[in-house]
Amino acid sequence: MLVTLCGASSSGKTTLLEDLKQRLESIGIKCVEKTETARQIMREKSISKDDLKASIKDPENDQTFVALQQEIMKRQSQVFREAQDHLEGFVLCDRGPCPLGFIQHYLPRDISETWLKCVEESSDWKYHLSVYSDTSRSLVVLVSPLQCFPSGGEEDGVRLTHNGLCDASMFTNSVRRLLEKHKIPFLFLEEQDRQLRVDRVVSALFPAPIAVETSHPPQVTSQSCFPSGKVVVGMLSGVALAWLGAKRANWMRSVVTFLKSASIPGDPSGTASLLLVPVLGAVGAVWWGLARDPTPTLFENDSETVSQACAHHLGKAALSTVEVTWKGERTIITRDPALAMTIFKDTAFNGRFGTVFGLSALGMMQEGLIWNNDIKSWKAARQCFQASLNMPNIEVAAETAARFISRSLEQALCNVPESERKQPVQYDMLGELRSAMMVVALSHFLGIEEADFPDCETMLEIRESVVKYFKAWEYFLLREEREAACSDKLRKEHDASVARLKILVEQHLLPRVSVASAAGTGKGKFAARMQKLDHNSSTQLIIELLLATTDTSSVSLFYLLFHLASPSGTTLQSEMRSQYLADSSSFRGGLAKAALYEAMRVKPVGPVIMRQAVSTPSAETAAFQNLGLAKGDNVIVCVERMNMDPKIWGRDAAHFRAQRFLDEGSRPMKFNQSRLFAEGETGQKIRSFMPFGDGPKGCVGNNLAEAEMTQVLCAILTKASVFPRQSPF
Repeated sequence: MLVTLCGASSSGKTTLLEDLKQRLESIGIKCVEKTETARQIMREKSISKDDLKASIKDPENDQTFVALQQEIMKRQSQVFREAQDHLEGFVLCDRGPCPLGFIQHYLPRDISETWLKCVEESSDWKYHLSVYSDTSRSLVVLVSPLQCFPSGGEEDGVRLTHNGLCDASMFTNSVRRLLEKHKIPFLFLEEQDRQLRVDRVVSALFPAPIAVETSHPPQVTSQSCFPSGKVVVGMLSGVALAWLGAKRANWMRSVVTFLKSASIPGDPSGTASLLLVPVLGAVGAVWWGLARDPTPTLFENDSETVSQACAHHLGKAALSTVEVTWKGERTIITRDPALAMTIFKDTAFNGRFGTVFGLSALGMMQEGLIWNNDIKSWKAARQCFQASLNMPNIEVAAETAARFISRSLEQALCNVPESERKQPVQYDMLGELRSAMMVVALSHFLGIEEADFPDCETMLEIRESVVKYFKAWEYFLLREEREAACSDKLRKEHDASVARLKILVEQHLLPRVSVASAAGTGKGKFAARMQKLDHNSSTQLIIELLLATTDTSSVSLFYLLFHLASPSGTTLQSEMRSQYLADSSSFRGGLAKAALYEAMRVKPVGPVIMRQAVSTPSAETAAFQNLGLAKGDNVIVCVERMNMDPKIWGRDAAHFRAQRFLDEGSRPMKFNQSRLFAEGETGQKIRSFMPFGDGPKGCVGNNLAEAEMTQVLCAILTKASVFPRQSPF
């Protein structure tokens, strides 16, 4: 994976690269830095900053400056080629298209255009960045100048510095235009806070599917009350137009005549009355300008996911709660646990928002469980799940998943020749975890006997179709039909993914469910209740069952295993194995639970939880933090940002540390339940860890997910040690 930072000098790129490297290595991802290319070349060729300044003044006769930029591009292309073969971890480099930006920024236009064309054609940088982006193997980050940008830059005798913030911003815009011109996707980093910058980049590197579900009072921000530049221009234009209208428009003459005849007392000439016209025009322009100055919209571009958009708004404002709009609807984004719990507990917020077009395309419009806002059918769907989720059934289901993984690991090891037994065996851990959870869905919920499962090829296709459905879900949920029409190819691809999963369910699962239920297998309580639903409702419920089981707990468990396989996690892996062998009971409720919770904290499967007020909130909720929440308002709880809040989790919040959920010094290690709560402003305890949401619409299968992950983890620890093959992200 290639991460390229570009932007003005002294904008914090080097610091960001160092912070990013530290963050990635803390979760076991190897990083290689390729920076300071310009310095190396200048030292090699004995070029000074004075030489570059002289070359800029006389570019036609002195080509030192352009030759340096060409050499930088050439070296970077070499780095890109090396990164192509660097499958493990990340290659971090700086500058990207910055040399082209320097040429465009410093040289006269007629000269710069000639040189730009020459440099662009002689370098393959564009090919590598665009190809990498298309295959999700590259991230280009354009870093905005810091507001505390030094007026004179950093005098280190090497770099060409800018004259100040304005000049740096102009240079940044030059680079932005270059990226847009060459159609290279990029992340524009506007955050000023050092920690928030790293959070934003990490969020972009590790995107997650959209979710189904501080001690100080948070501040709410919207657009500034002071009118923006555009509004000021609009107001002044309104004043000018009003004056011209009063002076020249034929239809205004009658108004002027009327005002003169009805002059203000003490103004017999009517001069003051005449002046009322432009004054009223100005007042109207001000009112129009302020009314037209909107609250920021949720999405700033089409490529953002909900979690990325939320992280961006919270980071940009540096607040715990912000207000935006979505399709004209008031939307609150928060990472404050007190506000989140208030929303979850209020039954008015039992709805979830999405477009009619998007939900219809997914088959979720008034159907299923996850996004169904029709209370009657939602309750019927939830009862189907609850019927199979009592504790004895949960234990049986978890054991089923553990047996599948044990058998799968044994088969993988048996297929290895005796001479190679001491070498690590390649194993598709995430794929097998997904398969194990899907087996639970089929046998435990649908009552399908293992002998009656679809063939292996069909099972694999169902598994992969679930993953593709998640991507379609992310695409459709908040999109209008006219927006989808702009990316027709992508829409057709996601439409096909949804349709394919539906066909697989109808052809290979529904017929088997009927047979299993009629036979009274005892496992299919979910299926027995589902028989009361119509065909479309049953199909959608099975699709959502597959979504909820196949690609949730499996991903959380995989992330834990990925950490255990990393250099920073090998000690924890050994400790977990030895504790399990010594006392399996205390291990399950202690270190195993702590490690799983830490995995869900660092890498939540549902990075955001979305709610909508379908009725009038309670007086307490409406008045909470003076937000004035009302019917129709949307709230997005940004779980991933809440989980990284240093005020809740400490200064090491960004690091994986399972011990944070344990009682310090306890033997055997005991899970510390109090770590699930933070202290509110009045000293009360507020739940701050909510991977499964909470309230009436919280995850119905949270107990099953925990039991499955614990049992499967124990099965893996007893069968094998895990090692990294390559970064899965």
